[in-house]
Amino acid sequence: MVSQSYVSGRAKPNSGSRGEVLLWYYMRISGLLLVFLALFHLWLNHIATEVGTLSYDLVVRRLGDWPILRVLDFLLLFLGLGHGVNGLKNVIDDHVHKPGTRMLWLSLLFVTFAAFLAAGTAVLFVLEA
Repeated sequence: MVSQSYVSGRAKPNSGSRGEVLLWYYMRISGLLLVFLALFHLWLNHIATEVGTLSYDLVVRRLGDWPILRVLDFLLLFLGLGHGVNGLKNVIDDHVHKPGTRMLWLSLLFVTFAAFLAAGTAVLFVLEA
């Protein structure tokens, strides 16, 4: 009987563009940071705050009193969107083989990323306390 090994995940690119290697590292680093940011977010909004008291006014007041929370929420937004978009980019690269169709899907993905990032950033930093 021959033993087969299974390698999970996407292997680090050993050739190709430098951008692919940087995106490979981005996925690992952003994933690690996202774990801590998401756990902090869950703790702050669902454990440290009583469930019945969580409201829009509380969140706005909290963001006004603690500006670092805006930065942490922006990091959660940016890293989460970027991590997900990069994962979808890998799926598109793996499954869409026609260059024109791939460019269409990647363009749609980038526009969607930019729109969600702009909307989320506007809500975080334009919101008045």
